[in-house]
Amino acid sequence: MEQRTRHLFVARQFGDRSIRPVARLSMFRSPVATRYLFAYLPEVKEISEFSPFLSFPELGTVYESDELFPFFENRVMVRNRPEFSEFVASLNLDEKAEPFEILERSGGPRETDNIEVFPEPEYDPASGLHTCRFFVRGLRYSEGAFEAAGTLSAGQLLTLQPEPNNSADPLAVAINAPSGSRLGWVPRYLTRYVHQAISECDTSTIRLSVEKVGGTDGGAHTRLMVQLSCCWVKLPWPFGVEACNPLVEVAQV
Repeated sequence: MEQRTRHLFVARQFGDRSIRPVARLSMFRSPVATRYLFAYLPEVKEISEFSPFLSFPELGTVYESDELFPFFENRVMVRNRPEFSEFVASLNLDEKAEPFEILERSGGPRETDNIEVFPEPEYDPASGLHTCRFFVRGLRYSEGAFEAAGTLSAGQLLTLQPEPNNSADPLAVAINAPSGSRLGWVPRYLTRYVHQAISECDTSTIRLSVEKVGGTDGGAHTRLMVQLSCCWVKLPWPFGVEACNPLVEVAQV
Protein backbone atom coordinates (compact mmCIF):
# COMPACT_ATOMS: atom_id res chain seq x y z
CA MET A 1 0.00 0.00 0.00
CA GLU A 2 1.54 3.32 -1.08
CA GLN A 3 1.85 6.23 1.32
CA ARG A 4 -0.47 9.09 0.43
CA THR A 5 -1.98 12.19 1.95
CA ARG A 6 -5.16 13.60 0.46
CA HIS A 7 -7.37 16.45 1.58
CA LEU A 8 -10.98 17.36 0.89
CA PHE A 9 -12.40 20.72 1.88
CA VAL A 10 -15.91 20.85 3.26
CA ALA A 11 -17.93 23.88 2.16
CA ARG A 12 -21.35 25.15 3.12
CA GLN A 13 -23.68 27.58 1.39
CA PHE A 14 -24.90 30.41 3.61
CA GLY A 15 -27.89 32.75 3.55
CA ASP A 16 -26.23 35.20 1.17
CA ARG A 17 -25.66 32.25 -1.23
CA SER A 18 -21.90 32.41 -0.68
CA ILE A 19 -20.15 29.04 -0.53
CA ARG A 20 -17.36 29.06 2.03
CA PRO A 21 -14.99 26.34 3.25
CA VAL A 22 -15.51 25.43 6.89
CA ALA A 23 -13.57 22.21 7.47
CA ARG A 24 -11.01 19.80 6.09
CA LEU A 25 -11.27 16.03 5.77
CA SER A 26 -7.91 14.31 5.40
CA MET A 27 -6.93 10.78 4.53
CA PHE A 28 -3.45 9.70 5.63
CA ARG A 29 -2.38 6.36 4.20
CA SER A 30 0.77 4.50 5.12
CA PRO A 31 1.90 0.94 4.32
CA VAL A 32 0.42 -0.20 7.63
CA ALA A 33 -2.71 1.90 8.19
CA THR A 34 -5.23 4.37 6.84
CA ARG A 35 -6.48 7.15 9.05
CA TYR A 36 -9.12 9.82 8.51
CA LEU A 37 -9.07 13.17 10.28
CA PHE A 38 -11.63 15.96 10.38
CA ALA A 39 -10.92 19.48 11.65
CA TYR A 40 -12.56 22.88 11.26
CA LEU A 41 -10.79 25.73 9.45
CA PRO A 42 -9.94 29.13 10.96
CA GLU A 43 -12.49 30.91 8.77
CA VAL A 44 -15.40 29.51 10.80
CA LYS A 45 -14.50 31.89 13.61
CA GLU A 46 -15.44 34.79 11.31
CA ILE A 47 -18.78 33.33 10.16
CA SER A 48 -21.51 34.33 12.60
CA GLU A 49 -24.04 32.15 10.78
CA PHE A 50 -22.00 28.96 11.16
CA SER A 51 -22.76 26.27 13.72
CA PRO A 52 -20.68 23.08 14.09
CA PHE A 53 -22.03 19.93 12.45
CA LEU A 54 -23.80 17.61 14.86
CA SER A 55 -21.34 14.83 14.03
CA PHE A 56 -18.41 17.12 14.89
CA PRO A 57 -19.65 19.42 17.68
CA GLU A 58 -16.34 20.85 18.96
CA LEU A 59 -14.55 23.47 16.86
CA GLY A 60 -11.18 22.93 18.53
CA THR A 61 -11.10 19.13 18.23
CA VAL A 62 -9.40 16.95 15.64
CA TYR A 63 -11.66 13.97 15.02
CA GLU A 64 -9.89 10.76 14.04
CA SER A 65 -11.10 7.43 12.69
CA ASP A 66 -9.74 4.32 11.02
CA GLU A 67 -12.79 4.38 8.72
CA LEU A 68 -14.46 7.13 6.74
CA PHE A 69 -16.74 9.05 9.08
CA PRO A 70 -20.46 8.20 8.66
CA PHE A 71 -21.12 11.90 7.99
CA PHE A 72 -19.21 11.45 4.72
CA GLU A 73 -19.86 7.74 4.11
CA ASN A 74 -23.55 8.58 3.84
CA ARG A 75 -22.74 10.93 0.97
CA VAL A 76 -21.39 8.10 -1.17
CA MET A 77 -23.69 5.81 -3.12
CA VAL A 78 -23.61 2.26 -1.76
CA ARG A 79 -22.16 -0.35 -4.07
CA ASN A 80 -25.18 -2.67 -4.07
CA ARG A 81 -27.46 -0.13 -5.71
CA PRO A 82 -28.33 -1.06 -9.31
CA GLU A 83 -27.19 2.32 -10.63
CA PHE A 84 -23.79 2.26 -8.90
CA SER A 85 -21.85 1.22 -12.00
CA GLU A 86 -23.39 3.97 -14.08
CA PHE A 87 -22.82 6.50 -11.32
CA VAL A 88 -19.08 5.86 -10.92
CA ALA A 89 -18.72 5.82 -14.70
CA SER A 90 -20.19 9.33 -14.77
CA LEU A 91 -17.38 10.34 -12.42
CA ASN A 92 -14.79 8.84 -14.79
CA LEU A 93 -13.97 6.17 -12.19
CA ASP A 94 -14.25 2.41 -12.19
CA GLU A 95 -16.23 0.20 -9.80
CA LYS A 96 -13.18 -0.44 -7.61
CA ALA A 97 -12.95 3.23 -6.64
CA GLU A 98 -12.78 3.84 -2.90
CA PRO A 99 -15.47 5.88 -1.10
CA PHE A 100 -13.00 8.74 -0.49
CA GLU A 101 -12.22 8.89 -4.21
CA ILE A 102 -15.91 8.83 -5.12
CA LEU A 103 -16.60 11.60 -2.62
CA GLU A 104 -13.70 13.57 -4.09
CA ARG A 105 -15.18 13.46 -7.59
CA SER A 106 -18.90 13.70 -6.80
CA GLY A 107 -18.80 16.43 -4.16
CA GLY A 108 -21.12 14.41 -1.95
CA PRO A 109 -24.30 16.44 -2.58
CA ARG A 110 -27.49 15.66 -0.68
CA GLU A 111 -30.93 17.11 -1.14
CA THR A 112 -31.34 17.51 2.62
CA ASP A 113 -28.53 20.04 3.20
CA ASN A 114 -26.33 22.68 1.56
CA ILE A 115 -22.95 21.03 2.08
CA GLU A 116 -20.46 19.94 -0.55
CA VAL A 117 -16.86 18.81 -0.60
CA PHE A 118 -14.09 19.50 -3.09
CA PRO A 119 -10.47 18.38 -3.41
CA GLU A 120 -7.40 20.55 -3.32
CA PRO A 121 -5.88 20.98 -6.79
CA GLU A 122 -3.06 18.72 -7.82
CA TYR A 123 0.24 20.55 -8.20
CA ASP A 124 2.71 19.68 -10.92
CA PRO A 125 6.15 21.00 -9.93
CA ALA A 126 7.46 20.49 -13.47
CA SER A 127 4.98 22.90 -15.02
CA GLY A 128 4.18 24.98 -11.96
CA LEU A 129 0.48 24.51 -12.66
CA HIS A 130 -2.42 23.35 -10.50
CA THR A 131 -5.09 21.06 -11.93
CA CYS A 132 -8.59 20.40 -10.65
CA ARG A 133 -11.67 18.61 -11.91
CA PHE A 134 -15.26 19.68 -11.41
CA PHE A 135 -18.73 19.42 -12.88
CA VAL A 136 -19.95 22.45 -14.80
CA ARG A 137 -22.66 24.16 -12.78
CA GLY A 138 -25.97 25.52 -13.99
CA LEU A 139 -26.44 23.65 -17.27
CA ARG A 140 -30.17 23.68 -16.67
CA TYR A 141 -30.16 27.50 -16.63
CA SER A 142 -28.55 27.89 -20.08
CA GLU A 143 -30.90 27.17 -22.94
CA GLY A 144 -29.73 24.18 -24.97
CA ALA A 145 -26.68 23.58 -22.77
CA PHE A 146 -27.67 20.09 -21.66
CA GLU A 147 -28.04 18.98 -25.28
CA ALA A 148 -24.91 20.86 -26.39
CA ALA A 149 -22.85 19.03 -23.77
CA GLY A 150 -23.74 15.78 -25.50
CA THR A 151 -21.95 16.90 -28.67
CA LEU A 152 -18.65 17.39 -26.86
CA SER A 153 -15.87 14.84 -26.48
CA ALA A 154 -13.03 14.30 -24.03
CA GLY A 155 -10.11 16.63 -24.60
CA GLN A 156 -12.02 19.41 -26.34
CA LEU A 157 -11.05 22.87 -25.18
CA LEU A 158 -13.62 25.19 -23.61
CA THR A 159 -13.36 28.88 -22.76
CA LEU A 160 -13.82 30.93 -19.61
CA GLN A 161 -15.77 34.20 -19.58
CA PRO A 162 -15.96 36.39 -16.44
CA GLU A 163 -19.40 37.95 -15.89
CA PRO A 164 -18.92 41.10 -13.76
CA ASN A 165 -22.52 42.16 -14.50
CA ASN A 166 -24.01 38.89 -13.25
CA SER A 167 -26.70 39.99 -10.78
CA ALA A 168 -26.48 36.76 -8.79
CA ASP A 169 -22.69 36.79 -8.42
CA PRO A 170 -20.34 39.47 -9.84
CA LEU A 171 -17.48 36.96 -9.56
CA ALA A 172 -19.30 34.45 -11.77
CA VAL A 173 -17.25 32.86 -14.56
CA ALA A 174 -19.16 31.31 -17.44
CA ILE A 175 -17.94 28.26 -19.36
CA ASN A 176 -18.50 28.37 -23.09
CA ALA A 177 -18.49 25.64 -25.72
CA PRO A 178 -16.10 25.79 -28.72
CA SER A 179 -19.00 27.35 -30.65
CA GLY A 180 -19.17 30.19 -28.13
CA SER A 181 -22.50 29.16 -26.62
CA ARG A 182 -22.77 29.14 -22.84
CA LEU A 183 -22.72 25.75 -21.13
CA GLY A 184 -22.75 26.80 -17.49
CA TRP A 185 -20.48 28.21 -14.82
CA VAL A 186 -17.38 27.52 -12.73
CA PRO A 187 -18.28 26.45 -9.15
CA ARG A 188 -18.36 29.41 -6.78
CA TYR A 189 -15.58 27.99 -4.61
CA LEU A 190 -13.20 28.35 -7.57
CA THR A 191 -14.19 31.68 -9.09
CA ARG A 192 -11.78 33.83 -7.08
CA TYR A 193 -8.88 31.71 -8.29
CA VAL A 194 -9.98 31.77 -11.89
CA HIS A 195 -10.09 35.58 -11.77
CA GLN A 196 -6.62 35.62 -10.26
CA ALA A 197 -5.28 33.32 -12.98
CA ILE A 198 -6.84 35.42 -15.74
CA SER A 199 -5.48 38.70 -14.39
CA GLU A 200 -2.04 37.69 -13.16
CA CYS A 201 -0.89 34.59 -15.04
CA ASP A 202 0.18 33.95 -18.58
CA THR A 203 -3.11 33.19 -20.32
CA SER A 204 -1.40 30.44 -22.29
CA THR A 205 -1.13 28.48 -19.03
CA ILE A 206 -4.92 28.43 -18.54
CA ARG A 207 -6.45 25.33 -20.05
CA LEU A 208 -10.04 24.17 -19.61
CA SER A 209 -10.95 20.92 -21.30
CA VAL A 210 -13.68 18.31 -21.33
CA GLU A 211 -12.90 15.27 -19.22
CA LYS A 212 -16.17 13.36 -19.24
CA VAL A 213 -19.61 13.77 -20.77
CA GLY A 214 -22.23 12.01 -18.68
CA GLY A 215 -25.35 10.30 -19.94
CA THR A 216 -28.76 11.92 -20.19
CA ASP A 217 -30.15 9.93 -17.24
CA GLY A 218 -27.74 11.36 -14.66
CA GLY A 219 -29.21 14.86 -14.68
CA ALA A 220 -27.56 18.22 -15.21
CA HIS A 221 -25.31 18.00 -12.14
CA THR A 222 -23.17 15.18 -13.55
CA ARG A 223 -23.63 15.96 -17.24
CA LEU A 224 -20.26 17.58 -17.93
CA MET A 225 -16.99 17.08 -16.04
CA VAL A 226 -14.11 19.36 -16.99
CA GLN A 227 -10.46 19.77 -16.06
CA LEU A 228 -8.91 23.15 -15.34
CA SER A 229 -5.16 23.73 -15.30
CA CYS A 230 -3.67 27.12 -14.47
CA CYS A 231 -1.16 28.89 -12.26
CA TRP A 232 -2.29 30.12 -8.84
CA VAL A 233 0.76 31.99 -7.71
CA LYS A 234 -0.29 34.16 -4.78
CA LEU A 235 -3.44 33.09 -2.99
CA PRO A 236 -3.14 30.09 -0.66
CA TRP A 237 -5.62 27.30 -1.26
CA PRO A 238 -8.47 27.73 -0.66
CA PHE A 239 -10.13 31.14 -0.67
CA GLY A 240 -7.20 33.37 0.16
CA VAL A 241 -7.20 32.71 3.91
CA GLU A 242 -5.03 30.46 6.06
CA ALA A 243 -7.55 27.74 5.39
CA CYS A 244 -4.97 25.19 4.37
CA ASN A 245 -4.36 24.66 8.06
CA PRO A 246 -7.15 23.64 10.43
CA LEU A 247 -7.87 25.37 13.72
CA VAL A 248 -5.72 22.86 15.56
CA GLU A 249 -2.56 21.10 14.46
CA VAL A 250 -3.09 17.79 12.69
CA ALA A 251 -0.35 15.21 13.00
CA GLN A 252 0.12 12.86 10.06
CA VAL A 253 0.50 9.12 10.36
